[in-house]
This record gives sequence, C-alpha cells and structure tokens, in this order.
Amino acid sequence: MIAGQELTVETNARNGFSVTVKADGNLVSSTGADIDAFAQGGGQATPMAWTAPLNTLGSENTYGHFGITSEDSTLSTGDPFGSQLYAGNFGTTTREVFYHTEPSDGSTADIGLTQVAYQIEIESLQEAGTDYSTTLTYVATPIF
Repeated sequence: MIAGQELTVETNARNGFSVTVKADGNLVSSTGADIDAFAQGGGQATPMAWTAPLNTLGSENTYGHFGITSEDSTLSTGDPFGSQLYAGNFGTTTREVFYHTEPSDGSTADIGLTQVAYQIEIESLQEAGTDYSTTLTYVATPIF
C-alpha cells in the first residue's frame, strides 16, 4: 500500500525553508503488534529501492515494514530519494522531505510544492492487528 501527502509552502523568507517529518515510532496496533521500519526493521538512513520484507520465521522485524520517499529533488543534501527510493529512519530521527533556498509560492514543484509518500508492505507472518497507527509530525522552518 502506498499513501501520500501533498505539501505546500508559501514563504517570503529570504533563504527559503526546510520541512522535516518524524514518526513517533513504528506502526503499532492496540494489541502491541508492530510494522517495523524499512528495511527489515533496520531504519534505512540512505534511501534505496523498495524491497519486500524477507518474512523469515522467528525474525519479527522481517514480517513487514514501512518507509518514506519524497519527490523533492532539491533537498539540502541534493536528491537522496532519486527515482522512488525509500528510507526508514524517520521514526528514530527527523527526516528532511522538502527544502528550498529562496521565497516560495506554494504551487511550483520543488519550490513551493512536493509530494511525500509512505509505503507499507506486509507478508504472511505479520502479527495480526486491525488498527495500526503512528503519529507523523511535520515541521516547516523558515530560513532567514
């Protein structure tokens, strides 16, 4: 499953802005079951191509995972997400997903508009739960 959000920023901050996101942890159900961070629960810091969970019996962190990607090609670190690359470390650290170095209009791609997507994939051994959730916190910071 892939779900996404469109982010817009309109600012007159001379040096632009940065938008970061952080999850409050793995996706967790009311029964305590969790869907681990991409990939295989490792919290992948360097974005990479999506890979399916390994589904290894006895290794709970391989039953399912979720990751993030951004289409913004002008992050402060360049274009780490490239063409549909995913990271998993947004639950353990703040992850930049949108950035620009000048004022923005809220509608031009890579300047005031981008899309962020979250992918979730589970395999047959994923612990049962019907109400997995996590809280995503976005912070937009102007750069003066």
